[in-house]
Amino acid sequence: MKGFRGTGRIVVALVLFAVLFVSCGSSMPDGKVFEIQEVKEATLDTENAEEVPIGKMDISSVNRGYVSLSLSHDGRIKFQVLKDTTTYTYDIPGDETETVVPLNMGDGTYLLRVLKGLGEDRFALCYSKEIEVVMDSEFEPFLRPSQYVYFTEDSECVKKARELTKNVKTDLDAVAKIYKYLTEHIKYDYEKAETVKSGYLPFPDDTLLTEKGICFDYASLACAMIRSIGIPCKLITGYLTEDRYHAWNTFYIEGKGWITVGIKTDGMKWERIDITRAASGATPDRLKDDSEYTTRYTY
Repeated sequence: MKGFRGTGRIVVALVLFAVLFVSCGSSMPDGKVFEIQEVKEATLDTENAEEVPIGKMDISSVNRGYVSLSLSHDGRIKFQVLKDTTTYTYDIPGDETETVVPLNMGDGTYLLRVLKGLGEDRFALCYSKEIEVVMDSEFEPFLRPSQYVYFTEDSECVKKARELTKNVKTDLDAVAKIYKYLTEHIKYDYEKAETVKSGYLPFPDDTLLTEKGICFDYASLACAMIRSIGIPCKLITGYLTEDRYHAWNTFYIEGKGWITVGIKTDGMKWERIDITRAASGATPDRLKDDSEYTTRYTY
């Protein structure tokens, strides 16, 4: 987790300034007309939830891109989502807290596994289930709250996102407003970066209210705010260069597709806009070098 240290505001700044550069090219469209959408929920349906050895699991909303759990166990619990050759592993609280896990790998066959801790980092498989998933749309998992991107209709970050975007004209304008606010108000927490432990979960409202966080917090908060107004957004974790663990976002604009850290600025090419690294002396060639950014997981 110390790999987060030193990246500063890269999570929000690199997309913000990419968005702002759009205004330099008048021939480039700014996305579809923006309209704030209702917050999409993700909850555990107790009537449809099935019993598992240490609690309940609800798969009634797989068409909406998620499963939800409520588990009870004195030790640690892990929940695994497997599809093809990819495995996502989540730490699940053992106090019956409802937890939403995204089905983020598209339609197809998923294997769900619950593992309970036996102490000393040992786990035993206590439940598994194979399910077929056909989602209402490919964007479903990236419009709703989940374990790493938590929000509800009453969340402070949702209220702030609506306040910031109530008068904008396009989706791209809406994202630019949110990122501008984050870069101006959220400070990088170097002390937290030094002490954060494995299994840490970001909480967007805490980041918003304390106005500080590590890049995982930046990415979670940005993702929650963008999703809450109806724009698909992903939280991505991976590596910056070879050893600095990092988190960033990609969002979807109709007519443009998924935008990660660059946006078309002159009608001809895609560029990586990374203000933090540029300020530290990185050359333009390095800022455009996709090989320095390695995606590991997408949520």
